[in-house]
Amino acid sequence: MTRMAEFYYIKKQYSNKYLQLLGIEIYYNLVCVCILISFP
Repeated sequence: MTRMAEFYYIKKQYSNKYLQLLGIEIYYNLVCVCILISFP
């Protein structure tokens, strides 16, 4: 039972990290697009 809880905790932490990285990537892509639009 403890092992299962441990696994879910690690999985949850990992997905949170992944979502953070994905969010940062999307944010930077939006910034790049805005810069390209600003300076044609």
